[in-house]
Amino acid sequence: MTTQAALTWCNRAQELGDAQAEIVICPSFLALYPVAQVIKKSGVSVGAQTCSSHTNGSYTGQVSATDLQQVGCRYVIVGHSEERATGATDAEIAQKIERVLEADMKPIVCIGEPWDIHQQHTTPEYLEQQILLFKHLSSEIIIAYEPLWAIGTRKLPTVQNLTEIIAWLKNELPNSPLLYGGSVNKETVSDLKKVQGINGFLIGDASLDFNHFNFMLS
Repeated sequence: MTTQAALTWCNRAQELGDAQAEIVICPSFLALYPVAQVIKKSGVSVGAQTCSSHTNGSYTGQVSATDLQQVGCRYVIVGHSEERATGATDAEIAQKIERVLEADMKPIVCIGEPWDIHQQHTTPEYLEQQILLFKHLSSEIIIAYEPLWAIGTRKLPTVQNLTEIIAWLKNELPNSPLLYGGSVNKETVSDLKKVQGINGFLIGDASLDFNHFNFMLS
């Protein structure tokens, strides 16, 4: 979504005022400041799509958590599948979480398994490795469970499978709100809302259409 498209979306944010859910939008870096200004009085929060694992220094092209906080962000997505796919390690993701917390923001930490792991029924073991370095921060982080094979594919875990994974995560990270992401749209959201233990959703492409997004809140 371009900056202009993000601003057009946010100009309708007041229409979301009656929503019971907390709403966080995470536009591109360039859109963060103008978006934060537009939605300042709407009750909608702003988050960034990632941040640097470094506090400061010569890291051309990276954006520090402190800068994000200063332009109005309250949340930062960390460890998204696309970030992991380009080489971000579990150690680097753990460092980013620390930077976000130091800047007095909330990290939304993405975890999830590929298709072969799902097929082998070893998802908990795979996720355990992803959460190992930040389990002790359970009370300070938000977890977004996004099975890689479900992102943008219109495939969903079965209700039983998703219920089991969410229950396992609740046991491992008892104080973390749990979001689900992966093919969340107006056709699937009703069934997903029935899964016990899910506190919200990380919505991708389906959130770009304001009317569709508003429908999913109802």
